[in-house]
Amino acid sequence: MAKIMVMYPPPTDQQAFKDYYEEIHMPLANSMEGVINTVIHSVSHSVHTKQDVYQVTEIEFDNKDRLQKALASDQWQKVQADVDNLMQYLTEAPGMIITD
Repeated sequence: MAKIMVMYPPPTDQQAFKDYYEEIHMPLANSMEGVINTVIHSVSHSVHTKQDVYQVTEIEFDNKDRLQKALASDQWQKVQADVDNLMQYLTEAPGMIITD
């Protein structure tokens, strides 16, 4: 299994971020070919890190090849472009980790 994991800093308006994220952004992410599951985690606290993380989202694929194909797709470009819309609720860009 391969994953895209996105770490979001605390939003300036939590409800507006949540509404936009769940109604607009995640449907875009879920529409990428090869996505088998997505999980959104609310972070209650973190240890041994300087990052202030509000939320972690996991986007799962069967394998690294499917993930790489998704990252090269036009749909991924739409997801990335939509991050600009999320930035109205964030003071810094989200971090991303890819696992395989």
